Amino acid sequence: MTFTVEFARQREDEPIQRIGDRKVPTGAIYLGDLDMWSFTATQGQVITLSISEAAPVSAGFQPWIRLVSPTGALVGNSFGAAAAQIAVTVPTTGTYTVIVGTNDGFGRNNDTGSYLLTLTR
Repeated sequence: MTFTVEFARQREDEPIQRIGDRKVPTGAIYLGDLDMWSFTATQGQVITLSISEAAPVSAGFQPWIRLVSPTGALVGNSFGAAAAQIAVTVPTTGTYTVIVGTNDGFGRNNDTGSYLLTLTR
């Protein structure tokens, strides 16, 4: 049996950024990087998170988003060749964290690229 453990540590010089409705945040994933974004939501609210790559990207870059609830539970996880989406009914009121990275499908996760992130409610 094999387990993969990932840790997301926020750099002091790169604070967690807030996502607002109709705002399209952009970011870049560098080698070994994870970006974190946050937003508040109310229990029962339906939200959709979408991510798409934006040039420049390396050949294996696959945008990967994970949605973590205020309790620390993973409530959504999606990646794709050029885009990914999570649609969920929010289980708990509070601040949610979005973790952005790359998933190249080979366990390396060492590709780089830029992305656009959107939140709709």
